[in-house]
Amino acid sequence: MMLPVVGGIIGWITNLLAVKMLFRPYQGITLPWVNYTLQGLIPKRQKEIARLVGRVVEKELLGAEDIIRHLQKTELTGNLAQSAGKLVQERVMAKIPTFLPMSLRAVASEIIGDILKKEVPVLIDRLLDKMEEDILANLRFGEVVEEKIKGLDMRQMEALVLTVAARELKHIEYLGFILGFLIGCLQILFVI
Repeated sequence: MMLPVVGGIIGWITNLLAVKMLFRPYQGITLPWVNYTLQGLIPKRQKEIARLVGRVVEKELLGAEDIIRHLQKTELTGNLAQSAGKLVQERVMAKIPTFLPMSLRAVASEIIGDILKKEVPVLIDRLLDKMEEDILANLRFGEVVEEKIKGLDMRQMEALVLTVAARELKHIEYLGFILGFLIGCLQILFVI
């Protein structure tokens, strides 16, 4: 009965070390007698991972075209037009001299409001068209994501991955125990 338990413990420890070695050691440790550098998989390939994740984000998840589509949603442009119109109307009203009668200022405010309701949406559409060109020409989410990942400290990166995949990594450890236990049971069967 001892063989399955020992096999299970060995399997669990092996998988625990394998999960830890995804990140550790953070810095490479050179083993001089075999001329081999021991470093965690993710720290060793951080730049490559950053480049690939950035590429996936830009091509599959959030490209410039997605941002443009979001900006062109009617409720967004409508809200933007309404806010801009109110702001311009308030500014203009603040500039109208106070010595003018209130009724005249109110009529001016109404006229300005009507003009803004018609013109601001057209202006915003033109601005969005111009922004579309600039976004398509200059905005590269992949590069932004790549730089962010490259800039992460390895402890931050480890915490991020563990936050996302902690349960699955624990399952890998438990699976190591189960497999080791089963192999120990098979060894007992072969001995008998």
